[in-house]
Amino acid sequence: MSFNESQGSFAPGSLSYSTFLGRFVYLTFGDVGGRHGFYLFLAEDDTLVRWGAPILVVEVALPWGPDAGKPGRVAGVYPSFLDPAVGGVNFDRIGETPYLYFIYGAGERRLTRVPVRFVKGSAPVRNRVEGFYRVGGGARYSNGYNQFCGIGSMEQLRAMGYAHPFENLASYPDDGVLANAGVCGAPAGQPPPKGCYRIDGGGFYSNGQGQSCTTCPEQIANHCGVTIAAFSALPPRADHGG
Repeated sequence: MSFNESQGSFAPGSLSYSTFLGRFVYLTFGDVGGRHGFYLFLAEDDTLVRWGAPILVVEVALPWGPDAGKPGRVAGVYPSFLDPAVGGVNFDRIGETPYLYFIYGAGERRLTRVPVRFVKGSAPVRNRVEGFYRVGGGARYSNGYNQFCGIGSMEQLRAMGYAHPFENLASYPDDGVLANAGVCGAPAGQPPPKGCYRIDGGGFYSNGQGQSCTTCPEQIANHCGVTIAAFSALPPRADHGG
């Protein structure tokens, strides 16, 4: 099976029949316009010769590219749909709510599954699986559903369990459709954890013990580990939490 190279570059995938969509679907992993992830193709007829454009199922870093092989860089491969509610002789039939199975991890990989729902007429949803990633000079954590939280410092990143260099985090151009839940581990109205954050156009540094100070542009690189150009990547807050 092959696709027009203008659509992107893809690895071999898996084939199933969707009783909900009434079509054969081909699920694979690849790159479309710089966005890595799992992509779905819908057959235009039962000959399996003509296929539609790639539809993003979920954004996920892949084990290729300039950052490939770095310790701590989590990647996903070999996606397939399985639907116990529909089954089929070889589990080759899926319905409206199949499970997406794939291999995911860094170094030691693990079999992972997440629930998926097909919505007819919907645009692709640039969601993310659970885990750490980065956008520019800011580290993030995705809950794997619909939100991310910002990580204000390397100390906080380490405390959350990431033991590798910041640049080893999987890099994305933006946060996709994830909603900003604020600073990780900092409920609204409470002091921010140790590290940098921003309120509107101002940068601040928290000692993690209830005190904050202003950090000016010349200090941002030293205090926050990002350049002034990456200021917008700092975790945003509505206030100093007292």
